[in-house]
Parts: sequence; structure tokens; C-alpha cells
Amino acid sequence: MTRLADLPAHVRERARAELAKQRAPRPPAMPGAPWARDAERFGAVIVGDPPIARRLDDELELVLLFAPRTKKGHTTLGIKQSAGYTRFKNAVVKHLASLTTQLGLPLPERRYNCAAVFYVDNDAADTVGLMQGLADALENAGVLTNDRQIATWDGTRQELARLNPRVELTLTPIAP
Repeated sequence: MTRLADLPAHVRERARAELAKQRAPRPPAMPGAPWARDAERFGAVIVGDPPIARRLDDELELVLLFAPRTKKGHTTLGIKQSAGYTRFKNAVVKHLASLTTQLGLPLPERRYNCAAVFYVDNDAADTVGLMQGLADALENAGVLTNDRQIATWDGTRQELARLNPRVELTLTPIAP
């Protein structure tokens, strides 16, 4: 492995500049859009700093700061809810209970696209199981009246983030 001191001076300076850039403070998870500067004018509700929730009309963005877990775990007798999923679901329900009034939940009964990015702490997670678990957790938390309102999952993906597992999602209404 090459040490920084062994590199030519111009390369050392570039490396130091890059390291300084990486250590610089980062913008919030949902960066400043026009509605973020003047939320009331646009009718948006923004919760947290950095934001963990935003609602504009029937669109909802959430950042769930919990390690996502799949709904099902295997047993010798079949399939049941995993203990990890139960902890995840209970944490989501408890967290969103404090935001229901502020965000005006549940969302209206219509079809939605859920674009969720699952930042997982292990690379063995099953994306379909994560989607099923999230849909049920959103229903149990009162975000949706029925998880069947999620008609599409366009934009959903899984990323590995061992140090900062979370779920970032956007529920967007689908035109009738």
C-alpha cells in the first residue's frame, strides 16, 4: 500500500483536497427545492432538520432511519414473520404515529407508486421481501389504508450501507 508521503507533491495536494471534500458537511437527505424554502406557499409539510418527512398534496417522502428487514423468515415448519421484521415494523409504526397529524395521514384512497431505496446492512436481503415488509409496515402505521394501494414499485432498489441502514421512499399518486 502506498503512503501519502511517498507520492509526488502535486498528487499529495490533490489527495488532501479530495479528502477534505469528502469530510465536508453534506446537504440534508432531501435537498432544498423551491417548496423547501417556502413550504407554506406551496402547501408542503416538512418535518425534521434534515427532513425525515415531506408531504405535498398527495405525494409523501419519508426517511425511515431503521435497518430494513424482510417480512418472512424460514422455519422448519414453514414461513413466519421474522423477529427482525417485527422490530422494524414496530419501530416504523411508533415513529410515524407522532407524524400522523402533521402529515395528514392516511393518504387518500388511490393508487400509488412507491419508489423505495433500501439501504441494507447485509447483502443477503431479498428485495421482494423488503417491499412486502415495507408495504405492510406502511399500512400498520396508518400511512395507507390498504397496502394494495401500492400499484407499482418503479424506482425501487437495494443499496449496501452497513454503517447507515435506512429506507428512503416516495409515494406518488398514479393518475387514474
